[in-house]
Amino acid sequence: MYVFLSHVLAPETPCFRNTREVKITRTRDLDAGAPVNNHRFEVGAHNGTHVDAPLHFVKDGRAVDAIEAGEWVFERPVLVSVPKADSELIGPDDLAPLVARCRDADAVLLRTGFERYRDVEPARYATKNPGFSVAGARFFYERFPACRLLAMDFISLGAVEHLDEGYAAHRELLFGAGRRSVLIAEDVRLAHLTGPPRRIIVAPLRMAGSDGAPATIFAEV
Repeated sequence: MYVFLSHVLAPETPCFRNTREVKITRTRDLDAGAPVNNHRFEVGAHNGTHVDAPLHFVKDGRAVDAIEAGEWVFERPVLVSVPKADSELIGPDDLAPLVARCRDADAVLLRTGFERYRDVEPARYATKNPGFSVAGARFFYERFPACRLLAMDFISLGAVEHLDEGYAAHRELLFGAGRRSVLIAEDVRLAHLTGPPRRIIVAPLRMAGSDGAPATIFAEV
């Protein structure tokens, strides 16, 4: 059975720093006499469940459309829990107990519990999110050597209240110039999982030259 790990994009989708960037407009309407229904979407590359490609923080990094299809399939995902509250940073001490479980994982699904605020307190979800410290991102990269994807149940790897730390943490994972990159999936649905999926498929919107993209993520459970 497959389940979605991505949220539905909608005008009420929480966006980083509490902006309102998702717009869905019906441009043709059967009820108004048009021969078809049609819609126009306006959405940022980093709205809703989305991926960050290396180009997001690396000048010569790969764009979303330069990443091969097979790189979006993950056969050894691991689900881990690192409970965090408002604006708390994830560091090496949080990750060290997970190393043995994640040594061979090609995708790490990191559940903090912060997803619970997404629908009930969207402004809190969009502005008080936990994030990674620089040291935490560096530890993750070095001690999770098989990982190609880090997915999280909060809006960004970088905490809104620690922006510089978050920018540097992104660079630690996305660097990719002559070494592997860890792709990042943010604002991911993880609360409903009862255990690690068997397989994950990430399907980003393939816009030419984009540094990130909204994505549909499927998990085989």
